[in-house]
Amino acid sequence: MSEELPAEFWLGFEQFNQGDFYACHDTLEAVWIESPVFEKTFIRASYRLQFRSIT
Repeated sequence: MSEELPAEFWLGFEQFNQGDFYACHDTLEAVWIESPVFEKTFIRASYRLQFRSIT
């Protein structure tokens, strides 16, 4: 994984914490699409853990 995650990754978590779930999904999806293959698993896992916390 690269040294730093893009700012949009952290923006997605901020959107989630503010309850803006649709924006969070769109933001993290855009990050995921642009990520190298080996980072996709990390981003997907982070996204899933985030939404498990609200169910």
